[in-house]
Amino acid sequence: MITESSISKAQQYLEKAYRLQMDGRYEEAISNYKMSIEYFPTAEAYTFLGWAYSFLGDLDRAIEECKKAIDVDSDYGNPYNDIGSYLI
Repeated sequence: MITESSISKAQQYLEKAYRLQMDGRYEEAISNYKMSIEYFPTAEAYTFLGWAYSFLGDLDRAIEECKKAIDVDSDYGNPYNDIGSYLI
């Protein structure tokens, strides 16, 4: 069941993951993005998770996460752009 608490926790993990990623701590960021998704899956969290995988050179996994983002919210444009970048 989705609650305000679960949405809040998801946002906290998402923000922490982003900070970790910006610090180059990709494995920790990935773990936190996954926690965010467990609490409340969002297109943003999946897209950023894919982005973290791309920094580790795992472009196939990055693309898969972007596809999940599109499944969650097909109007969120970032994963489409990211997939294009990964394919180049």
